[in-house]
Amino acid sequence: MGDNRTIHESASADTVTVSVVQELLISVVREMRVTFSRSAFSSIINEGHDFSCALLSPEGGLVAQSEDHPGHIFPISYAAEAVFTRYGGDIHPGDVFLLNDPYICGTHMNDMAMFCPRFFEGRALAFPALRAHWGDVGGSVAGSLSGDASHIFMEGIIVPPIRLYSRGELNEECLEVVLRNVRGREDRHGDLMAMLGTCRLAQRRLDEIEGRYGRETLQAVNDNLLERAEKRMRAAIRALPDGTFHYENYIDNSGTGAEPLRISVRLQIKEDQIHCDFSGTSGQVKGPTNAGPATAATSCFMVLKSLLDPALSVNAGCFRPLTMEAPEGSILNAEFPAPFGGASDVRRTIESCVLGAAVQAMPDLAVGDTKGAANHCYITGSQPDSGEAFLYYEYPAGGTGALAGSDGDHAIRTYTEGDFNAVQPVESLEATLPVLVEESGLRDGSCGHGEWRGGLGMERKVRLETGGAGLTVLTDRVIIPPYGVDGGTSGGGNRFTVLRENSELEPSGVPGKATAFPLLEGDAVVLRSAGGGGWGDPLARTPEAVLADLRLGYISLEDAREVYGVVLTDGALDMAATSATRERIRERRVYLTVRLNDEDAYGGSRRLCPMSPETAGEHGFSEGMLVEYVPVRGAPLRAWVKITLGPALGETPLGPIAAGILKLRDKERIWLRPIETPYSHPPLAS
Repeated sequence: MGDNRTIHESASADTVTVSVVQELLISVVREMRVTFSRSAFSSIINEGHDFSCALLSPEGGLVAQSEDHPGHIFPISYAAEAVFTRYGGDIHPGDVFLLNDPYICGTHMNDMAMFCPRFFEGRALAFPALRAHWGDVGGSVAGSLSGDASHIFMEGIIVPPIRLYSRGELNEECLEVVLRNVRGREDRHGDLMAMLGTCRLAQRRLDEIEGRYGRETLQAVNDNLLERAEKRMRAAIRALPDGTFHYENYIDNSGTGAEPLRISVRLQIKEDQIHCDFSGTSGQVKGPTNAGPATAATSCFMVLKSLLDPALSVNAGCFRPLTMEAPEGSILNAEFPAPFGGASDVRRTIESCVLGAAVQAMPDLAVGDTKGAANHCYITGSQPDSGEAFLYYEYPAGGTGALAGSDGDHAIRTYTEGDFNAVQPVESLEATLPVLVEESGLRDGSCGHGEWRGGLGMERKVRLETGGAGLTVLTDRVIIPPYGVDGGTSGGGNRFTVLRENSELEPSGVPGKATAFPLLEGDAVVLRSAGGGGWGDPLARTPEAVLADLRLGYISLEDAREVYGVVLTDGALDMAATSATRERIRERRVYLTVRLNDEDAYGGSRRLCPMSPETAGEHGFSEGMLVEYVPVRGAPLRAWVKITLGPALGETPLGPIAAGILKLRDKERIWLRPIETPYSHPPLAS
């Protein structure tokens, strides 16, 4: 990502000027956001806010952003670098560049980026950039995001760095090639022109700021801001213990196959630097759950910035102490022609993986996982009156994780998502689409349990008022739910189903991935987003807090009794029965004795939890069951039960990676907890 180490000796800026100009630059970005959201044609932009704006340095480094989507903005320097590499020495005033190439930008191809460089007397200046989700960029299905895409061409048109405007003149042939390959031409063209108008407005605002303060002063401010951000990050890293911290997490499946995919990370902290190494991650797949290296870098940077220095503004200086390595040919650095539609889900799994490693060095900052997926859901068909195509696109927010001293929030965007709308307005959907939103609210019981409870996901039932439509879903965290920390339980996983008469149908044989599932008039699509993971042992939650959750409908009476051990008699807390019930729950927990091995046990991508038939029978474990090793502090380690001869009764072998993550020594005991989910992975290979 852009570094911005150009030295300017001719000007300096005092502290007040730096602060004032910084806020002026951020105000330009915010004006861009307002302008674009009000002028764009697509509801995904003007209602959903699925776009981001930024100011970049002449070298392509991030100078200013506001409440924008980190997944859009952080990789934008990779895209700017590609433009400069291709057109270096041949960029002129009035040039405008467009691209969505996922092998450069790292995200799915719906995210179209625009760059509008600025110049003065031949010298490059800071310039605006904008990245927006186009509702469709072609491909095999409407919306372009397909759960079963097996190569990039199924996901639409690849736009490499192209010069859309040359010295202010539109390249009409270039524009026509793009628009002829997308659905909803009028909306796409309108969004493109809105992007252009927004960037030109930002150019004028930058001209005004430079006219007031001078270009040399503006550059000096930029240098000062980058240096200050770098110093703060390095100081925060120096306060951490040196060492290597490992964690691993899983994506449910590839979309074209049902096996889970592993993401593995090692955070190497040394003095004032952190290196993120993703060796051990699964190789790229034919399905859409792949990403480019910009995605892995984005995930590392946003998590570590949020933990280490959440207060100061974000710019390229924050990233200088951080480096990243993703193996070529892996799902984090996929090669042509791998599809990238699920890159947003990959990114979120990387985030929770980096978080699981980071809190080993910062245990007081442990926090439950979030919903962990983009939740792309499309309903497509024809308007019953006009026959024109319609596209309903929803990506429901979920619960956030709990942390020490605070429950998670319900159905809200997280620090990794920016200023997206959490819930699309029912009135706008029903006014423009042949749907009836019958229910929309919190998803009761979806929270991760703990001393502090995770937030609830949302649930929405959308009834279709026309026939001949199709449902496409691309999501994750359906089988492997968001984790809790410090003993907290997982949140309820994402789930998307279809109600038809008296039956609830799965739209695909691969959970979380569906392509053009045929819908009938009167069918209802039920969107359920995941809850956030809990923090701490649920038995440590105060009975009064459990009772309050119960009365609000957040949890069920069964959860109150079986998870929290809270007993009510005639509607009132029964403290004696609660104390006895909690003791019985503790006694039922399964603890196995660890025997350290030289190697970690894997079956393909899956970490295995080996145990004897006698141990499995005594505790009710079955072959292939998803379980988690629950440490006293930090995130749990997920694994699949492997029943095998060798381990003694009550023992499980553990390799060096797992022992390091869980901080266990030989013959220590570990809590082993089953993970409840309505879905499962295929049987383990024999």
